[in-house]
Amino acid sequence: MNPKAQTSNYVNNMKATSSPSDLDLIRQIAVKDQGALEELYQRYHRHLFRFFMRTTHEQTSGEDLLQEFFINVWEGAARFEGRSSVKTWMFRMAYFMAAGWVRNNKVHFEDVENDSFELLMDQDEPSLESQVFTKWNYSQIQNAIEELSPNHREIVDLSFFYGLTHIEIAHVLACPVGTVKSRLHSALRQLNRILCAKGIKK
Repeated sequence: MNPKAQTSNYVNNMKATSSPSDLDLIRQIAVKDQGALEELYQRYHRHLFRFFMRTTHEQTSGEDLLQEFFINVWEGAARFEGRSSVKTWMFRMAYFMAAGWVRNNKVHFEDVENDSFELLMDQDEPSLESQVFTKWNYSQIQNAIEELSPNHREIVDLSFFYGLTHIEIAHVLACPVGTVKSRLHSALRQLNRILCAKGIKK
């Protein structure tokens, strides 16, 4: 076989077997491809369930929200306009669903955030992120996160456990990027204080 043709066939086979992107899946879901919905579910259901459980602290409510979420994706995929990444679009939808659950269940969370807080950090000092996430192990951090205020817990989750960038979080929470940075810095300071107060050692 011609080496050039052989290379072309190899590339085509690789493309055929590669996983579809999130955008590909949303486009397929928009034309009612159930297989695409199942693939998207497999990619994100654990993260989303954890996100809902952070809000409800109830297994049944978390499962109900997760089911409702993917029904909304099925029904709303055709309206996705691509103004953000699919992941950002999904977490923004999940955020509003969680907020709706809080309102409907009359759960009151004290807002301890200060949106005008300016992020002022000495560039010569180690970042709070490196101090927190290198000093303690994953299990210790997870337990301490449960003691954060809801707003702090939310932004730490979105940033470090779901991997959203500051810009993506700003889209999800509908706030300026500067506010995301200041809230995250405040959350890490609170997390650091909780861990230090417990006297936890690495």
